[in-house]
Order: sequence, then C-alpha cells, then structure tokens
Amino acid sequence: MSIIKNRLIKNNKRLRKYFAKINSNAYRIYHHDIPEYPYFIDLYNGEVILHDRRLEKKDFSENKVSNYQETLQAIKDLFNVDPIIKKRREQKRQDKYQRLQFAENYSKINEGDLWLRVNLHDYIDTGVFLDHRPLRRRLQVESKNKEVLNLFSYTCSLSAASAVSAKRVTSIDLSQKYLDWGKENFRMNNINPDNHQFLSM
Repeated sequence: MSIIKNRLIKNNKRLRKYFAKINSNAYRIYHHDIPEYPYFIDLYNGEVILHDRRLEKKDFSENKVSNYQETLQAIKDLFNVDPIIKKRREQKRQDKYQRLQFAENYSKINEGDLWLRVNLHDYIDTGVFLDHRPLRRRLQVESKNKEVLNLFSYTCSLSAASAVSAKRVTSIDLSQKYLDWGKENFRMNNINPDNHQFLSM
C-alpha cells in the first residue's frame, strides 16, 4: 500500500467519525501531511477536490510526478470518484486566479444546521473556506440579537451563520455576484435576505 493511501485511510477513519458527530459533510482530509505529497484534499459531500500545489512549490521532480499518480489512484480506490483537480500556483500580490469553467453547477453542504452553497468546478475556491467552520459555529451563538458588519464578505457564509440569530447583518463586498450568492446562502437557511443588507462597494 502506498504511503499516501495509508495516510488517507487513517485520516478518513478519524475525521469521518468526528464530522458525523457534528453533522458536517465537508472537511479537509489531507493538508500536505507528508512533504513528498504537496497536496490539500477536501471532501464535499461525496465529491473530492485535490489541490495540486506543485506549481506553487515549483517542484516537478520525478518523484513528485510519481507521487501525483499515486495520490490520484488512492483517491479513486478509497472514494470511488475521480477527484476535481485545482492547480494552485505561486502568486504575486496583483495576480488573480481566472475562472476555470462556466458550468454554474451549484450544490450545498451542511455544518450542523447551517447550509451553504458551493461551486466545486468553476473557481479555484468553492465559495466556502472550510477552516472557518469554528468561527461560523461561534457566530451563530455570539451574534444573537446583535447587528453584525461583515466586510470583504465574499459569498457571505459568515454572514449567513451570523444571521441565524442576529438582529441584522450587513455584508459588503466589491462583487455583486458573490453578494447574490450570499443571498442564496440566507434563503437555504430560511432567512429572508430582504431583512438584511448586501452592499456592493
């Protein structure tokens, strides 16, 4: 058995139990645990995303090419799906990732009682930062009856978490598209976006 497959089996066994307990179906199973395998691997409700970081690390040595194929095979063996590949690269401050596809194929994930809209194919990011999960859980409690301001709100996942209990949430982002995405996050949680503010500025 390959090193990466063994690690994925161990990680999945441990993490699957924990995330089932907190009723969450999206989480990171591998975070560049092994230096020779420079990847992030995320699970999204049965789908698998492989973040290939070899461009970012500028490392395409013979071993890394072999390890990449091992990783793809391990994912197929364990999850019975072909992973969605996201190639990450080293970026300068002015650089931006370009849109990857125009499939407009949205799905949803849950974190406890919170539902969030994701797009696994069109962008380098999915619309949800998985590592913000503890903050979203905290905001659901600490925002109760308060007014909340979310700057650089992106797809408003933090806003949606806040709006579960907040009096009013104001979300500000330059992108109207992401604010509209945020409104969908509100609707999926039975929150009327008209009772809150979404400002493109």
